[in-house]
Amino acid sequence: MTDVITDTSPLIFLSKIKRLDLLSCYKIIVPRQVEEEILKGYKKHHKDASLIMKFLKSPNVTKVDVNTIDTLPTYFGKGEQAVISYAVDIGIKDVLIDEETPKGFKKVRATKTNKKNINDDIKIEKL
Repeated sequence: MTDVITDTSPLIFLSKIKRLDLLSCYKIIVPRQVEEEILKGYKKHHKDASLIMKFLKSPNVTKVDVNTIDTLPTYFGKGEQAVISYAVDIGIKDVLIDEETPKGFKKVRATKTNKKNINDDIKIEKL
């Protein structure tokens, strides 16, 4: 199974179309920051959040504690920062993330190198 780290939004989008099952062939890694965002929706009785909370109990889902990189761009939320930080830390290349900024949607590729500034490791491209 391929390891994939996910942010909140892709889980919400897949739950809205009732297709979280598309993730069953991956080992899904969920940072605690993402789980906290989903829990907020669950407490507000959002139907999508209920479906995601059930999905998070799947055997292919692992929840992880993440120390975020403090030099990431400020337009990333807590979930996005956790996803990128964990990908850089353990070298996972596949992430499920979306982020809208004034410049439009972004694709992020994070790699770990020996550079002093972590921002040198993060390449942000327009889709």
